[in-house]
Amino acid sequence: AGPYYYEPTRDTVLAVSGDTLVSWTSAVLLESARAGGGTWSIGPTHSLMRVHNGGLNQVQKAGVVSIYQAAGRHLGVNRPSVTLQAAYFIDDPSKQGQWGASAQLAFSLRRR
Repeated sequence: AGPYYYEPTRDTVLAVSGDTLVSWTSAVLLESARAGGGTWSIGPTHSLMRVHNGGLNQVQKAGVVSIYQAAGRHLGVNRPSVTLQAAYFIDDPSKQGQWGASAQLAFSLRRR
């Protein structure tokens, strides 16, 4: 109903009349096999988002990500994994010059 709407997947505001959003995320990971069949990965990440004519929607951050992927069944779920990420906001209207962190837990619904 208004001139803008909130797009939660990328945490940004876009014009209803049509905006162009470019999002680029990259990572270089070193993966190591763990005892028991799991893997552990770590490496640098970079993320860039640009919205045409969207001065408040220009975001760039760089950081590090670490992922542990278990093999088999643990704690009642299949192949659980934990992802930890920390990033420095190079360009952001509200977080520029600050650090942010996130954690993710995941598992497979497949029986294998």
